[in-house]
Amino acid sequence: MLKSEISYSINLDLLRSSTALEAFKIIFEIADLFSLLTYSPVYPEYIQILDESITTPHGKIFLYPSMLATQKIIKIATREQSHRNMPIRKNTIPLDQIISNWLSNQYDFSILISSIQNDSEIVNIHEAHGETTLYATQLESIGYLANKSKYDRYEYPIKTYANDTIIDGLSRIFSVGTTSDIAVSISELRNEIAHVQKPKVLLKKLRLKEMVRINQYLQLTIIGYILNQIGVPTDVISNYQDHHAPPHN
Repeated sequence: MLKSEISYSINLDLLRSSTALEAFKIIFEIADLFSLLTYSPVYPEYIQILDESITTPHGKIFLYPSMLATQKIIKIATREQSHRNMPIRKNTIPLDQIISNWLSNQYDFSILISSIQNDSEIVNIHEAHGETTLYATQLESIGYLANKSKYDRYEYPIKTYANDTIIDGLSRIFSVGTTSDIAVSISELRNEIAHVQKPKVLLKKLRLKEMVRINQYLQLTIIGYILNQIGVPTDVISNYQDHHAPPHN
């Protein structure tokens, strides 16, 4: 009575004439969405293209995009997860509407999605500094899109899209600095990394472990914004952030 393996497939029927490349793009957009919803790499194991014009047996072509991923990423993507513990499930979100929202709108967060899809869980200091700069810039962009002033562009997304767990975690880490203001600390950290001549006051006090946690908190804040834009309920987003936030210790 116990199933040792369960496989899932998605059938994509195109309502208009499209090329295989266009269909391929849609499939990977759906994979990107599910990587966002599960906070884990998601790659199609194989893609089977059915087309009457194809001269191969039965009009089928098989593609194996999962072969492009590294073994480390494949291991992360296929590790066991209990659906009962996942904050985002079919019964917690309007999945059909969210897929429609995702496919019908263009969101300029491909780099963030790429960071999830290519997460090997191994980070060096150079990568950590690059991620901090990227996420700080994206937070600023969220504030800009909301017509916030230059001084509110970090504060607005943190107050609006970060839950209490994220805010508490950032406050604990930035307590080593000269100010308890999270938005100011993010701005100072970004400037210390981006500008060669700027004194490295905060950077000298933060270890790699703490930089990685800051980046995960910032990433989850940006993800909170994206999930909000595609229609995920606020309480589900907060549960998602709680579930995936790094520990405080």
